[in-house]
Amino acid sequence: MKVKLNERLLAAAIAVAIVTAVSEIPLAADEEDSVLEFYPGVICPLGKFGDMAETGYGGMVTFSKSNQSFNGSILGVEAGFYYLPGKDMTLDEQVNYNNHLIFPLLVQFGYSYEIFTDLSVVLSASPGCAWVRAKYTDQYRLAENKKTSIFFDLFIKAGLSLEYRFHDFFSITAKGEYGTLLETNEPLQFVMVSIGAKYEF
Repeated sequence: MKVKLNERLLAAAIAVAIVTAVSEIPLAADEEDSVLEFYPGVICPLGKFGDMAETGYGGMVTFSKSNQSFNGSILGVEAGFYYLPGKDMTLDEQVNYNNHLIFPLLVQFGYSYEIFTDLSVVLSASPGCAWVRAKYTDQYRLAENKKTSIFFDLFIKAGLSLEYRFHDFFSITAKGEYGTLLETNEPLQFVMVSIGAKYEF
């Protein structure tokens, strides 16, 4: 009986917590804002991808709308470019990767929460696809054959960013993200770190 009572109290406490959290979400959105954002940065390959490529560089451009569904909501599109120098995998796979180019095109979903005046934290997730080109030298049977592989892969990334607003329409953003290219053989994982600028109009 005591166990059942404790379970009921726990269930009631969880229900109250959920109702309280939901009631804190502003259902009526403020005026919608259009946002243009550019953030250059680095991409650090992990695991198998780290065996194939060095740390690279590039950037993303984002166009989004904020406060569409509720205050803090973000919906947009992202496009970008990243270049990664290749690594020599001759001893393991008889392949020497020269470089990798990645052009992602993504849909962005996010939520922005102001933690202090002019300072906000943003959670975001961006699924989509990417055009990928890899140049490499195949050294099978001691014969060097330079090849180029071009393919489309699913591209997903998610992360957290801090935004500091020092003007009514202008902010500086620091962002950290984790992502993966869903390649057929094995997912290629990476971490992205960037610093950018955001303009609202």
